[in-house]
Amino acid sequence: MNREVHVRFCESLGVRFPRATRLVILCRTREDAERALDLVQRWTAQAELTLHPDKTDIVDMAEGRFDFLGYTFTREHRFPRRKSLQKFKDTIRQKTKRTNGH
Repeated sequence: MNREVHVRFCESLGVRFPRATRLVILCRTREDAERALDLVQRWTAQAELTLHPDKTDIVDMAEGRFDFLGYTFTREHRFPRRKSLQKFKDTIRQKTKRTNGH
């Protein structure tokens, strides 16, 4: 199965491009991560874009974790963020009846 996704943008009046692109870059060393961040910052600057300073970070996965698109990632695990899980439960509660009593 081909996993490539082709996106076609229609450029006309009233059509807007997506506001944000999300990106995770995995590197083996902090130095590699800093070089990658510098490269992405220069690339976005050439395209007249900016990286959000509060959402741009270098994380050592041996010691930390990070949240991305509704999930929390640690060195060995990936699990839904608490906020995402609560939103899911609230949605299910709205769409189902509470008749069991448990």
